[in-house]
Amino acid sequence: MENTKVIGLDMMQVKRERLSEQIAEQIQRNIIEGKLKQGDRLPPERDLAEQFGVSRTVIREATKVLQERGLVKVITGSGTYATRIEPAAVSQSIGLFVQGYKHSFRDLLEIRRMLEVEVAGMAAERATDEDIQQLTACIDEMNAVLPEIRNSKDKMEDFVEADLRFHQNLGKASSNSLLPILLLPITDLLLEFRRKASSFPGAPERAITFHQTVLECVRSRDSHKCREAMRNHLSSTEEFLELMVEDENN
Repeated sequence: MENTKVIGLDMMQVKRERLSEQIAEQIQRNIIEGKLKQGDRLPPERDLAEQFGVSRTVIREATKVLQERGLVKVITGSGTYATRIEPAAVSQSIGLFVQGYKHSFRDLLEIRRMLEVEVAGMAAERATDEDIQQLTACIDEMNAVLPEIRNSKDKMEDFVEADLRFHQNLGKASSNSLLPILLLPITDLLLEFRRKASSFPGAPERAITFHQTVLECVRSRDSHKCREAMRNHLSSTEEFLELMVEDENN
């Protein structure tokens, strides 16, 4: 008899969860299709419960699901509002997933290589004059702080940030709106590695040289050479990883 009750309760929980998911999916579809636009207020909880023929508890669970997906914002005393999915939120979710499952550093580097080599080739084919100016500005900034990074932590940080912006701007120059979103969490997770790698003698100078080579390939619209230049750059970066691992183990 006790087992029967437990099974019954489990079935009720599964059913309720399924209902909230189904309702969340329906509201999500309305947001994605533009029927509910950013800033639109959803009907009150009571009205939604009547419309879907469920309890208000189920509506609250569905709202929580939508909140976790970044599709609605609940303002206490005001209501629930449709929001726009921001690229930064998507990148953050990917980053949290990678961290939560403790993927190895080498996994990140492999994914980065797969994405950024193709990004470089696409940038060579599609970059605008403004994109090239932004890439040039990043290298100019790296060169400007280079003489001081050995004696200044702030200058080293400026160098690393300019390095990061170069890769972000290269993603933008690919004219593929999804690539920067996919690359951002990976580059963020590798940020500390960039700091450590840049502290190795000769590493900043080599980074600038590789960036300059990639930029020249973008300027000349040579996608094949640009992919090769990025591949060489990332291979060099991985060599520094090996040195870091050896140094930490000794």
